[in-house]
Amino acid sequence: MDVNTEVLSLWEEYYKKNSTISEEMELVPMFYHKSEHTPKKEIRVLSVGFNPSYVENNYKKDGVPKDLIEIHRWENFEKGNIDDILKIDMALRSEDERLKHLFYTRYFKPLNDFYHKIDILKNNDFQKSHFDLFFLRGTVQYNAQKLLIEKQIKIDNEGRKETKLTNFGEKQLQIFKKMLDSYDPSIIFVFNAGSSHIVCEKFLDYQPISDNGFFYYKKSDNEKIPVVLSTMLTNGRMDVFTRELLIWQINKYFNAA
Repeated sequence: MDVNTEVLSLWEEYYKKNSTISEEMELVPMFYHKSEHTPKKEIRVLSVGFNPSYVENNYKKDGVPKDLIEIHRWENFEKGNIDDILKIDMALRSEDERLKHLFYTRYFKPLNDFYHKIDILKNNDFQKSHFDLFFLRGTVQYNAQKLLIEKQIKIDNEGRKETKLTNFGEKQLQIFKKMLDSYDPSIIFVFNAGSSHIVCEKFLDYQPISDNGFFYYKKSDNEKIPVVLSTMLTNGRMDVFTRELLIWQINKYFNAA
């Protein structure tokens, strides 16, 4: 699959079709390299967010083309710009020695620190990727939700939600699912409350948590991938005790496997 071609086609469709969305689609979508959703190692970890932040300050640092901020504006974007933008997108979520100053430390360092406390990941070479459910860039999740979610209601006393996505949001989620199935992770971490509700409904069919503390994403061949649904690791959303309990649970699961 060519993720970027599919996403660009979607942006072109909705930018022209819907004037309200067009006004909000100020930035180009998030891009992914094929290597990020292609299985290469036996152990593959996937973290899932809601939508990508736009970290403009990263594009003002040394080593970044001076016009990169301008080509991130959808009205200025040309397909010939995609390689320059993709280079920066990858550096934001994966430390690259050549572009280390662009790494989005605030989000991904706590995630990497978390991985380093999981025994199977400490003791084995593993592949890691991060996908957002949606490709719409923005620093305020609430603003993105207005274009992606038509309505959301609680369906039980435990706080589970039913989400009706806009067509624009639904089509992005379909592309995310293709990436997920292509990557075929060993375990999925959803560290975002909004994303956890959507994954619970759209991918897990509101299944109850299993006896070992995991949810499971069922693949087409009836194999199952363990899923962790939680809030964010950063900004004090997850306390130290919850984090330690989660690490214990994951280690117990893999050590018993």
